[in-house]
Amino acid sequence: MVKLVSYFFCFFLLWALSCSAFASIEHYQRTFIPLYTPNGELRIAIRQFFRDNKVYFLVVDPYHYTTSIVKAGQSNMKKSSKKFCGRIGRF
Repeated sequence: MVKLVSYFFCFFLLWALSCSAFASIEHYQRTFIPLYTPNGELRIAIRQFFRDNKVYFLVVDPYHYTTSIVKAGQSNMKKSSKKFCGRIGRF
């Protein structure tokens, strides 16, 4: 029974690694680009990669430390209307 479970696990692992979502990510590289959501909220792009010949960013919300994947063009690189007050972490 243990061998059957281990074979099933190995099969599942190999299947998962061969999925197109894993295999199609190319040119994964570090980056640091401040981006803004359509609502004007700051996000930091920390990685850039290509999937199916389209550019994506791995972005971090600097206030909540959550990450998400954003297709290039869905965020703006515009300057925030908020002014820097001289203290790190405050705008």
